[in-house]
Amino acid sequence: MEALTKLIAYCVKRYNIPAETIASHKDHSAKTDCPGKNLYQYLQNGYIKTRVKQLVN
Repeated sequence: MEALTKLIAYCVKRYNIPAETIASHKDHSAKTDCPGKNLYQYLQNGYIKTRVKQLVN
């Protein structure tokens, strides 16, 4: 999880992407289960966005 949030934070900084736009394929299409229930819960509960914001700031 730490590696994932660090990678996302890097991309947010590097490409000037608002952290609020972090989402998964599942958020935009009913045709996929990506990223799966084990990871998706961290997107749903805000953990990933919160951690990315902490790393960016």
